[in-house]
Amino acid sequence: MNNLPISVPVLNTASAVPEEKENTVATNTPTVTQPQALEIPALQEDSPLSDTDQQIWTIDHHETNQILKHGEHAILTLNSNPSTGYSWHVKSEHKILEIKDKRYRQHAPHAPKIVGAPGFQSMRIHTKEKGNEKLHLIYKRAWCADSENDKQMTLNVEVV
Repeated sequence: MNNLPISVPVLNTASAVPEEKENTVATNTPTVTQPQALEIPALQEDSPLSDTDQQIWTIDHHETNQILKHGEHAILTLNSNPSTGYSWHVKSEHKILEIKDKRYRQHAPHAPKIVGAPGFQSMRIHTKEKGNEKLHLIYKRAWCADSENDKQMTLNVEVV
């Protein structure tokens, strides 16, 4: 096969106008992108939730025991897509722990904002007093009744 330069229209996503791009390889094979594991990006330094000496909990901590010192806080970060109506709702009483600074951010914070793009929901968990508390959250639509089929997140937190 002879590799001759050809002109291929390429969609420039910034302006949504096709532009010409020279390509020296002619192929008829479509490019298939393999799914990549989603990584939750670290909170930015200017974020009100950022801190250097804190625990960060994710769905990987589901049904685990966590220990916080009285006066400390942790960040709970969970995948979320509120454009579908779904978000995480705290279903436990707040006797020992207090939930503050609930935030949502798309997975790619520096990418253009895309309606419907998934992201993550973060919340700061403060300690109010010493003791034990089960933190229970449900991923559901606010206007729907709780269901056993809803995603759930439970943490057993001991404040010492």
